[in-house]
Amino acid sequence: MKKSLIALAIASAVSAPAFAATANVDVYGRMAYSVDYADTNDLVGDGADVVTGRDNVSRFGLKGTEDLGNGLAAIWQVETALNTSTTGVGTLRNTFVGLSSKSMGTVILGRHDTPYKLATGNLDIFADTAGDYNTIIGTTANGTIYDNRSPQIVAYMSPSWTGFSFAAAYMEVKRNENDPLQGGAAANDNQQGYSAMGKYVNGPIFASLAYETFAGGLGGNSTTTEETEAFKAGLGVKLGALQLGAVYEMIDDNFAGSEDERDAYYMNAMYSIGAFDLKAA
Repeated sequence: MKKSLIALAIASAVSAPAFAATANVDVYGRMAYSVDYADTNDLVGDGADVVTGRDNVSRFGLKGTEDLGNGLAAIWQVETALNTSTTGVGTLRNTFVGLSSKSMGTVILGRHDTPYKLATGNLDIFADTAGDYNTIIGTTANGTIYDNRSPQIVAYMSPSWTGFSFAAAYMEVKRNENDPLQGGAAANDNQQGYSAMGKYVNGPIFASLAYETFAGGLGGNSTTTEETEAFKAGLGVKLGALQLGAVYEMIDDNFAGSEDERDAYYMNAMYSIGAFDLKAA
């Protein structure tokens, strides 16, 4: 019996990688944890030093492709967050099915980062940390409603033509899924949204423009509507070991008759020394 079990285990170990290679399935993930220090002050000036452990969006995923011939491939991905500091398994991240062609681009359906978010994602040098630029970019007094991952999206992403590319998407979302300030009993009806971006990459130079808009009801039988729109531009340049980035964003958020219009600016610098990066924003 012991010999049979050992033989079965060896056979499984040999056949599993072969099956994964045949089915074009990749298993991937990352564990990211940090110890953060913060010096905070409240409205009356009382300060507090806080040292805490933080999970920086650890994740696990499966993705695969299937060659359909003539340069066309079926693609899919399932990815979930692994929150090591709280519940363990977190919410779904980019999870979708689609078709991809090197000459014609990619179409996806499912849950995915919006084109608006993708437009300047590479300029967020502190992404998925306490210094993530989403404390500024994509955020209004009504909560973080832009620079998001849409739970229901149909998106097209073009190939690159001499450095130029673009993406466009149609979305149906519920505000309570994207805005923690508007959740729970105040969950809203579906909102329709459109997101688009264009970018140019040429050697050390990166530039992008993005626009996104939403419109929809405010839950239940409400006849009140919400209309929001945002525009942003990003610019990056790499000068040897030095990388510089800047983002400008304008948001006009009209939620339940409360209009919040604001401009935001974000700048950063990163200098690479061997395997280490020095960052400031």
